[in-house]
Parts: sequence; C-alpha cells; structure tokens
Amino acid sequence: MNDRRCPSCGSADLTTRGPIPSSRTFAGQRLEHTLPGGELLCCRSCALCFRFPRMSKAELDALYRAGASDNWQHSSGARPDWMLASKWIDDLSGTGSVLDVGCFDGQFLSYLDRVERYGVEIHQGAAERARSRGIEIVGADYEALAGFAGRFDVVTSFDVIEHVHDPRYFVHLLAGAVKPGGAVIISTGNTDALSWRFMGSRYWYCTIAEHISFINPRWCNWFAAESGLEVARVQTFSHKQGTAQEKIENLIKNAAYRLVPGLAAFARRHGLGGVDVDSDDALSLTPPNWLTARDHFIVMMQTANG
Repeated sequence: MNDRRCPSCGSADLTTRGPIPSSRTFAGQRLEHTLPGGELLCCRSCALCFRFPRMSKAELDALYRAGASDNWQHSSGARPDWMLASKWIDDLSGTGSVLDVGCFDGQFLSYLDRVERYGVEIHQGAAERARSRGIEIVGADYEALAGFAGRFDVVTSFDVIEHVHDPRYFVHLLAGAVKPGGAVIISTGNTDALSWRFMGSRYWYCTIAEHISFINPRWCNWFAAESGLEVARVQTFSHKQGTAQEKIENLIKNAAYRLVPGLAAFARRHGLGGVDVDSDDALSLTPPNWLTARDHFIVMMQTANG
C-alpha cells in the first residue's frame, strides 16, 4: 500500500503530521519482529488521516487471525459508545434487525432486546462465542456485506473503521446493507480531539499497529454529503472517565513525552513504563496511553427513505 494518495478521496494534497513510533505487538500478540510505524498523513480534501506506508489487507488479516482471543474482550456493559448506540437504536422506530460489523464475541448485541441480532467477525473463537449468545454470524469479513443489500434496519461498527484501508469504501458497504430510512452507527478515535492535535503522530491511539485509518466528524460530514446520507447525531466521549488525579497524571505524562521525548526514551530504557526495549531500541519511543482523554466519537448516519 505505497500509493501516496488519500485512500478515501484520492487526493494528493496531504500534510505530514510526523513519524509514528514502531510497535512489537499486534492484536494483543507479541511479535517476533518490530513493525515500523511509518508516518501519519492527513488529507486536506476530506480530513482523513492515515498511516503510510502500511501492510496489505491480506497481511493484516493474517495477523488478526493470530491475535489474542481476548484482545477485544470488554468486561463491562458500561462502554459509553454502547450505551449511546443502544439509546439511539431505541429512539428509532421500527427497528427489527441490527448487524454489528466486527462484533467480536457479541457483547454489544447481547444488550439489545426485541431485535434480530447479526454479526460479522474475523476471529473464529470470538465468532463461536457470539453464536453461543444467539447471534447469527453472517460473515468473517466486511466484504460479505455486499451480499446483504438493504437487509438490516441498523448496522453498527465499534472500533473497527480505524483498522480498514479505505474508510469510504467500508462505510459504503455498511450503508448499502441498511434498509431505506435505516441507520449506520460508528464509533472510533477522533483526530480532532484536543489531546490528539497536541500529540500528533505520537498519540497513543495511532501508534497501535493495527490502527491504520483515522477519521473525525469532519470526515463524516464529507462522506455523508458525497453519499446522500444525513449525519443525524454525533457525540464525543472518553472510554475511561477516570478520577481527577488520573486525568492530571495522563496529561503530565503525555505532555512530558511530547515536549521531551528523549527523557521518555531514557525512562523506557531503564525499565519504566512496562515496555521491553531490549529487543529493539526503537520501542523506547512508545508513548504513554491517554485513556481519560475525550478522544473518541460516535456518529449516526441515516439513509434516505427511498
């Protein structure tokens, strides 16, 4: 994937946000080799940001299949995006079927009542656990959606779009699987968040090796305008509320890393931060996380009634 153009709109009008630190893990699995981070590019035309260069879809899929079986396991039903999506779905009239793309073990769908529940999931073990919850798995890959045109009332996808090469194509597939007047609900990281704008290419969320594409509400407005959809709702949120002390600690750690990266690398080399740098010194630039930041958003786009 070495075409230096925007994967969504094809524009070559790009800005460089800087290098992305290397990683030694993918989908919760420790790898035998280091994955170079590349750089973070952002499109002036549609507002998409993306990792460049990046592996092919076949290479990424192979790594996903070898990923840890509990990597995306969520221990609680209190995820803020799940709660918002559930409320939005309840507010829609006539919702009889919901498809969750990248459903993992079906935790989100298990909280929905009085609807037919369907999922798409690449990890076989997780898909089996979803089936045990009464969820019908209709495919292992989002490409399967091409065979379900106009089939579902709502299609959801949580923390998936950042894993795909072309977000525009991905959301077109989601929207194509929705009935006239139905809805597409997506949640992901938000490159317009203040914390991300401050940290740039060294932000914790974009240094996760399996994350390759990054959107924001501006990109959603661009996509909706060119696709005939309507952005009905948008809400920013944090995956972890955290105490005031945790928020301050996260801010201090990230500010120190951003302003004095050499000091952060020195700390990593001396065993602070839980990163093994012995195998590759490039990992000393691994950033701290910022889970308390309000750096995610959820959006609902609706199709025309036909």
